[in-house]
Amino acid sequence: MNQQERSAAERAEGIRKGIEDYGVLARGKAELLKHLDGERLTPGETFLAKCYDCTGYYADGKEDCKTPTCAIYPFMPYREKKPDKPKRELSEERRASLRENCVAPRAGAWIETHGCWARQGYWLSRAPRGRVD
Repeated sequence: MNQQERSAAERAEGIRKGIEDYGVLARGKAELLKHLDGERLTPGETFLAKCYDCTGYYADGKEDCKTPTCAIYPFMPYREKKPDKPKRELSEERRASLRENCVAPRAGAWIETHGCWARQGYWLSRAPRGRVD
């Protein structure tokens, strides 16, 4: 093991000790420990782990960090107020197109429309195995 790998392992062990001493059970703890063990994280797990690390392992409690300039603040698990999502506005043409494409020719029939499989107005990514009428 070279000097750089040894220092990275020592840092990871120091972080693990800090989590054991000061960290509370909160969203992001398991993800950070998973990262320190060298396992891969999903993007969502990465955000949780970084928030856990950045807030000092939530030692002061599970609270909003109040750092809206942070790039991952929208994913902060303990944000006080989450922004309202704007409602999508559909044109009448689009509504008519959706209504037209969701109608099955007969009850219970599977149809393919625009590359999607539909049954009685419900969209699926693909038809169930062995069940194409």
